[in-house]
Amino acid sequence: MAAELEDIDIEDIKRGLDNGGYNINTGTVILVLLVLVVVSLFSAFVLYIVFGTDALVDRTGDIIDGLICDRADSDLIDATDAPCCAAANFIVTDIRYLEDINMTIGVNQVDYRSVCKGYCSKFNGNGCDNNTEDVDYQKCIKNLKPENCNGLAMPISKIGAQRYYGQVAGYQTSIFCCVRCQCALSTCKQISSCLD
Repeated sequence: MAAELEDIDIEDIKRGLDNGGYNINTGTVILVLLVLVVVSLFSAFVLYIVFGTDALVDRTGDIIDGLICDRADSDLIDATDAPCCAAANFIVTDIRYLEDINMTIGVNQVDYRSVCKGYCSKFNGNGCDNNTEDVDYQKCIKNLKPENCNGLAMPISKIGAQRYYGQVAGYQTSIFCCVRCQCALSTCKQISSCLD
């Protein structure tokens, strides 16, 4: 093999290139590459149309994926005046407590099931063993369970355009909302506390 390689004369190759013997038509290469790019883009577009939009509709016609869980503004509780919750060192957070529905809310989605289970002192898999607690649990499921959308929970309230989601049932089980404060301040001016 080494002997065969030695027989190849580099000068012969250079002469072949100079005489056009090994010339590659640059225009043809560019045209082939352009056709490959166009065919790839067209194929990707067709695949998106055929398969990409199928994920949005299941066989019953209900929207199941790709749609962010949201509600009309009129269906959301205005949380502008709800007290903010204080973190360690009494730093005011964007987490709030809604007394009317006894729920701690925040801007991050939390799985509705984990939030709603918090209303039960004893959860039996379908609700609370205690009937009074079960009313709050069922109300929570109704308010937070995603409907025809893809997400962990439906928003329950708003401040301006910002959506708020259930974080914790009540406030006493929340490390943040044990102390509730006026929101406009950077440090907590205490309104109430579960320690009182």
